[in-house]
Amino acid sequence: MKKKMVPKGWKLVILGLPLAAAAATTFLPLQRMGQQFVMLIVLLWLQVFFIVECFFAGR
Repeated sequence: MKKKMVPKGWKLVILGLPLAAAAATTFLPLQRMGQQFVMLIVLLWLQVFFIVECFFAGR
Protein backbone atom coordinates (compact mmCIF):
# COMPACT_ATOMS: atom_id res chain seq x y z
CA MET A 1 0.00 0.00 0.00
CA LYS A 2 1.31 3.40 -0.99
CA LYS A 3 1.77 6.03 1.72
CA LYS A 4 0.62 9.52 0.94
CA MET A 5 2.93 12.13 2.36
CA VAL A 6 1.49 15.49 3.30
CA PRO A 7 3.85 18.31 2.31
CA LYS A 8 5.35 20.29 5.17
CA GLY A 9 3.80 23.48 3.82
CA TRP A 10 0.30 22.07 4.20
CA LYS A 11 1.04 21.01 7.77
CA LEU A 12 2.12 24.54 8.60
CA VAL A 13 -1.04 25.94 7.00
CA ILE A 14 -3.23 23.57 9.01
CA LEU A 15 -1.35 24.43 12.20
CA GLY A 16 -1.59 28.16 11.48
CA LEU A 17 -5.34 28.23 10.81
CA PRO A 18 -6.39 28.45 14.47
CA LEU A 19 -3.84 31.16 15.15
CA ALA A 20 -5.05 33.13 12.14
CA ALA A 21 -8.65 32.70 13.31
CA ALA A 22 -7.74 33.95 16.79
CA ALA A 23 -5.99 36.97 15.29
CA ALA A 24 -8.96 37.69 13.01
CA THR A 25 -11.45 37.61 15.88
CA THR A 26 -9.70 40.52 17.56
CA PHE A 27 -11.11 42.70 14.79
CA LEU A 28 -14.67 41.40 15.15
CA PRO A 29 -17.08 43.17 17.50
CA LEU A 30 -17.74 40.16 19.74
CA GLN A 31 -18.91 40.15 23.31
CA ARG A 32 -16.70 38.66 26.00
CA MET A 33 -18.46 35.28 25.88
CA GLY A 34 -18.04 35.14 22.10
CA GLN A 35 -14.31 35.80 22.37
CA GLN A 36 -13.93 33.16 25.05
CA PHE A 37 -15.83 30.65 22.92
CA VAL A 38 -13.55 31.34 19.95
CA MET A 39 -10.48 30.87 22.16
CA LEU A 40 -11.92 27.57 23.41
CA ILE A 41 -12.31 26.37 19.82
CA VAL A 42 -8.75 27.44 19.00
CA LEU A 43 -7.32 25.61 22.02
CA LEU A 44 -9.29 22.47 21.22
CA TRP A 45 -8.07 22.61 17.60
CA LEU A 46 -4.45 22.84 18.76
CA GLN A 47 -4.85 19.92 21.15
CA VAL A 48 -6.47 17.73 18.51
CA PHE A 49 -3.78 18.67 15.99
CA PHE A 50 -0.93 17.77 18.36
CA ILE A 51 -2.57 14.51 19.45
CA VAL A 52 -3.13 13.46 15.83
CA GLU A 53 0.46 14.38 14.96
CA CYS A 54 1.76 12.28 17.86
CA PHE A 55 -0.26 9.26 16.75
CA PHE A 56 0.83 9.54 13.13
CA ALA A 57 4.48 10.23 13.99
CA GLY A 58 5.02 6.56 14.83
CA ARG A 59 3.94 5.35 11.40
